Amino acid sequence: MRPASLTRRNRQGANWPAITSLITALTAVGALVFTGLSLNATRQQVAVAEQSQVTDRYTKAVEQLDRGGDDHLQVRLGAIYGLERLAQDSPRDQPTIIEVLSAFIRTSSPVPIIPTPQACKGEALDSTNQPLGPCRELHLCPEKPPSSDIQAALTVLGRRNAAYDNHTPVDLRGTCLRRAQLHGANLSGARLDWTNLLFADLSGADLTGATLSHTYLGDSNLTHADLSRVDLTRALLFAASLSDATLVGANLTHAELGYAKLQRANLTRADLRGADLTTAGSTPELPSADLSHANLTDARLEDSYLNRVNLTGANLSGADLTGAYHHSTNVTDVQTDAQTRGKWW
Repeated sequence: MRPASLTRRNRQGANWPAITSLITALTAVGALVFTGLSLNATRQQVAVAEQSQVTDRYTKAVEQLDRGGDDHLQVRLGAIYGLERLAQDSPRDQPTIIEVLSAFIRTSSPVPIIPTPQACKGEALDSTNQPLGPCRELHLCPEKPPSSDIQAALTVLGRRNAAYDNHTPVDLRGTCLRRAQLHGANLSGARLDWTNLLFADLSGADLTGATLSHTYLGDSNLTHADLSRVDLTRALLFAASLSDATLVGANLTHAELGYAKLQRANLTRADLRGADLTTAGSTPELPSADLSHANLTDARLEDSYLNRVNLTGANLSGADLTGAYHHSTNVTDVQTDAQTRGKWW
């Protein structure tokens, strides 16, 4: 017969496999924790290194962008496209890059300050000291297109992924962008006050919510452009092509739209109070302002100049035409309803 103490020791010895398994499991867990901590530390080191590389790339690009002169054109172009790639690689830096490229354009192509000619003495001046009224077209900028680096910066800004803007607007106020190529550009919410965009190509561009007050858009191409909720107060749109453009809720008060082409334009709820839609002057090669088949539902046309304007087939349901000037205005097949005010035909 075995002693009781030996029996107890045998029973205790039978638990060693379980204890060994537990120790192995704890060791494995410890190894996993250690590995996880090591990986986390490695990730942090990689993130720091990547951010350092981003900072270096940004600093180098900005330094290159600041190198003026024709002999450094290629350097500036490389910097512009380098900043574009950086915005793609590091989306959180895109707002800063937008500000940098916008400032580059503003400082490289500002509207010049031109002394007011004697014939224009006494005329009201805009914020850039340029004459308004009859002397407005003396708001001169070089007739040539923007330089290659300015156009490149415009192209980069226009094709960015706006989802990463973080409400940072493209700010091109007071710049000479005459004949700029901005077809299909995303300029939603952009600031373009007092900008010279004469003869610019903005066809298909997204300008929703942008500010274009006092902007020069004469002879510009805005066909199929989205100008919803755009501020075009006192904008010069003389002979501009706005065919098939969307101007829903746009503010066009006191805008100059003489000879503008507005076929099939959607002007629902647009504010056109005091807008000049006359065909003043003798320019036979340009057609009269054309709002044929335009959607002017609920539009505000109080005191607007509609002399010799083509409104054939236009929808004026709910529109306010009170006090509008309408000498020789074509109102063939115009649509109205009980809410249309100021109807004269």
